[in-house]
Amino acid sequence: MMSNNKIYSWEFALKYTLALFLSWYIPSYLGFDKPYWSMMTVAIISYPNVSLSFAKMGARLIGSLIGVIAVTVIANVSLNDYWWFSSLIILWVSLCLFLSSISKYMMPYLFSLSGYTSAIIAFGASLAPTPTTIFTLSQERLIEIMIGILVYSLIMKITPHNRIKLQTDEIKKDITHLKTQLLASLVKKNKNQTLNKLNEIIANVIAYDEFNTYENKFSIVNNPIFPINKINSQITFVIIALANRSILSYRAYKDFIFTSCKANHENNHRPSYFIFIDWTNAALNMLRLFIGLFISLLFWLNSGWDYGFVLPILVSISFTFGVSFPKVNMLAFIVMGLSIIAITFSYILKFYFLIQAESPVQAWLILFPLFLILGLLKSGSKLLFLASHVLSITIIFLINFTNPMNYDFLFFANISLGIFLSIIIVILLLFLIPFTSEQTLLKYRYLFTLNKITDFIKKPQHPTKLNNTILITINKINAYPNKYNHYLNTLYVLHVLISLHALMETSEHKNLLLTAMSMMIEKYTTDDIIATISQCSLSSSAQDNEYLRYAIGSIKYYYSYSQYQS
Repeated sequence: MMSNNKIYSWEFALKYTLALFLSWYIPSYLGFDKPYWSMMTVAIISYPNVSLSFAKMGARLIGSLIGVIAVTVIANVSLNDYWWFSSLIILWVSLCLFLSSISKYMMPYLFSLSGYTSAIIAFGASLAPTPTTIFTLSQERLIEIMIGILVYSLIMKITPHNRIKLQTDEIKKDITHLKTQLLASLVKKNKNQTLNKLNEIIANVIAYDEFNTYENKFSIVNNPIFPINKINSQITFVIIALANRSILSYRAYKDFIFTSCKANHENNHRPSYFIFIDWTNAALNMLRLFIGLFISLLFWLNSGWDYGFVLPILVSISFTFGVSFPKVNMLAFIVMGLSIIAITFSYILKFYFLIQAESPVQAWLILFPLFLILGLLKSGSKLLFLASHVLSITIIFLINFTNPMNYDFLFFANISLGIFLSIIIVILLLFLIPFTSEQTLLKYRYLFTLNKITDFIKKPQHPTKLNNTILITINKINAYPNKYNHYLNTLYVLHVLISLHALMETSEHKNLLLTAMSMMIEKYTTDDIIATISQCSLSSSAQDNEYLRYAIGSIKYYYSYSQYQS
């Protein structure tokens, strides 16, 4: 028998294929001349996770509406001067990419849609740039996007869907299983395995919270749980236990977790954390797109290329979506390869098979196997999803599902050429204006986290937001195993000290831990830090004295383990 995941993959592929067919048929039946906009909407918002799809729907609709309003306003103030009109459009699209680069959750997608929607309408209408053309294109695009969204929503609502439950439940099972392995390795004093399991738990918890954010917004979830708010105490316990075996007793464990949860008010509220923004890359993204669009526009106007309007449109789409992926330079070459595959399949399908179809049903029977396979790929790994996403959008764009269908080879060849030229422009600009290296970006994120800890030292507040930020930074560092162990160990111990600070009762001991944190950030030696802490007299609180011993043991562990790793 097939597993639940495999069954769902086939269900999703069938629903995806059906939604594509309806998003082609319904606009054609209603008399719209560009049904491919509805089809591309379905291809873009289709995710195996239904809540993520609904989030994309909202962002796509709002983003498209903002793009339509923006291009209408720009046209009203500048359409009499084409260069002024084009310059304002380029500036607006570039600004949208900048806003996309500094936003989180669905906001990057919303700003991306705003930008390239304006580019599609503005440059697509440039063959006849009149207010009437702008208005007509704007209305058609919005209506066909809404048709695509409504079709996909209807298909997802009237057919069974359990992917949300499967995803979150599977992650929860993984977390539970990893916790068992973590405690086993902790008892066996296996430091490497303990930290590896701890890192896996952090990654799974962050993934769970991300899915749960969309589920809470777009699905019926009665009691949303955000484990990232609940794991801080357990991480503190594990780091302490590596250096202080006494805490592994049942009574000590129970007392510590109970006190920690109570002190930190760990509950089901949505997790908060400090957001790291790479302002330099955001500004460079804006500059790359600005230059790329001007190059495209100059090439089109100076070459007299009849189909040149497609070049700035494709450049804006390529930059807008490409820069949000890691290793974007490599991605550009992958997209080039996928484009060759898409062009080949599109040519064969359009000029050998679809041209012979006498009805929409016959045409869709021809396309059914292809889109079913692409739907199955969407349920696979991230790389397979990316391949399916690019192939689906490119094939729909190349076949150009218009009403009626147009089998103009010259148009097909020019669109294919435009795809290649746009990717080449993107690759050239990525090499001329390179991205900040991932290692440098990681260092910036680490320093950003240390700065937030420094702010906490100056003005202590509730630790949950800061500890969540530390966990997210740790998760980013874990993408480079055994390369930044010093960063990891520093953050783990600072996490412990921040948590212990919240548990202590006396201000003298609290201030002592703040001093220890400051000395760690300023790279004092272990002996200096321990000597400073040891000068403190014993507190009347036995619990504070125990926490102080935990802090000293963790600091000793932090340096000894860093040297061991080196």
